[in-house]
Amino acid sequence: MNFAVLSIIGFTAAIAVGVLGKLNIGLLSIGTAYLIGRAAGLSADAIIGGWPARLFFILFGMSFFFGIVSANGTLDLLVKKSISAIKGRNRLLPLLLLFGCALLSGIGPGNIAVVAIMSPLALAIARRENISPLLICIMVILGSNAGGLSPIAPTGIIANNLARQEGLEIAGSLLRDMSIATIICALASYFLIGGWKIPHRKIVEERSSTSFARRHWITVIVILTVISAIVMGADIGLTAFLGAACLLAMRMSTEKEAISRVPWSAILLVCGVAVMINIVEETGGMEVLTTTLGGLMTEATIGPVMTLMAGLMSLVSSASGVVLPTLIPAVPGVIAATGEGVKPEALISAIAIGSHLVTVCPFSTLGALAIASSGDAEERNALFPKLVVAGFVYL
Repeated sequence: MNFAVLSIIGFTAAIAVGVLGKLNIGLLSIGTAYLIGRAAGLSADAIIGGWPARLFFILFGMSFFFGIVSANGTLDLLVKKSISAIKGRNRLLPLLLLFGCALLSGIGPGNIAVVAIMSPLALAIARRENISPLLICIMVILGSNAGGLSPIAPTGIIANNLARQEGLEIAGSLLRDMSIATIICALASYFLIGGWKIPHRKIVEERSSTSFARRHWITVIVILTVISAIVMGADIGLTAFLGAACLLAMRMSTEKEAISRVPWSAILLVCGVAVMINIVEETGGMEVLTTTLGGLMTEATIGPVMTLMAGLMSLVSSASGVVLPTLIPAVPGVIAATGEGVKPEALISAIAIGSHLVTVCPFSTLGALAIASSGDAEERNALFPKLVVAGFVYL
């Protein structure tokens, strides 16, 4: 039996049943992973090993931390202040998030850190102002990716070092190409989703409702400390847990209130899907997809095919940890095999763009962070399939 193909079919079926039946796709994915994994001869430990521990720590840690921030009223006050600052020009908010996240990501912390920090606040503003959460998620993620290939950002450092090992200097062209591609996609999404139709509104601010009390100031100081630590390179999930522990120790909220605001269903969904994706990789399903695409490569199609291949790989793995280290070193050999008329710098840009545009999909880390930052179960259930579709559209 071809378990590689079976794993792809099983993954597709789990998604279809979950979407059509309004069931948690993560639960279905874990069950499907167990059945196919055992049939393929994988041990229970190998199947469980697909659980993304680091991603779980990031999702749970940030959700728990911002659960405290939300429970004690600080998040609501920050939302009110942010809305007041744009003076009712709400249609500008998505664009401000796009370019603001690009700048923040580019100066050092990178895309994952910026999405983790910005998503809770941005989506809270979107809920209050009745702005499409899909549009907000796209702006935050694509904006973060636009700056994420900066030479001083983590992913940019990885890509540049890999290219340098092949004798290529791509720092300037990579950041330029990535920024142009992501911003074009983001602006197209802004107009297609209707960002330009968001109405301006008059701000009526009640001073009593936007005044910071002692607990709010303490919480803001802890938030800024956590953000500063993350920007300096501290682990996102563990730093969030430390910040949460400090707030609880100072009685800024209760553990029960914070735990109740953690989106467990979203975390289970994302981590459960990762377990199934691991089975697809272990059984050779991803190799089947990439080999099939590789057979289509000629000098004329090498760019689109490598972009598509990078996107497919990024849907089920890390762009910086798997896709770039796998495909960038292969560039000279691919060019030699298909034709010398292709510039290696352009092909590396294509790989980077393909692997990052799809990260709006919740199967990816950035999309997962956005889902975990969303509101109630109804909003998450509505947002999840839209982000999946967006990921495949960008693919």
